[in-house]
Amino acid sequence: MKSFAEVGKEKSTDELIEIKNKVVKYLRQILKNIEIYINNREYLDSTNIP
Repeated sequence: MKSFAEVGKEKSTDELIEIKNKVVKYLRQILKNIEIYINNREYLDSTNIP
């Protein structure tokens, strides 16, 4: 398994910035999905609601 430093030294600054931007976009979407899940109270078990 390679460390971040080992992998990073093989990438250009532009490539690292592109990877960072993709990761940030991915994480923001996860947070948005969690927010929707909580706001819609989807964690409640609808099978027990009369």
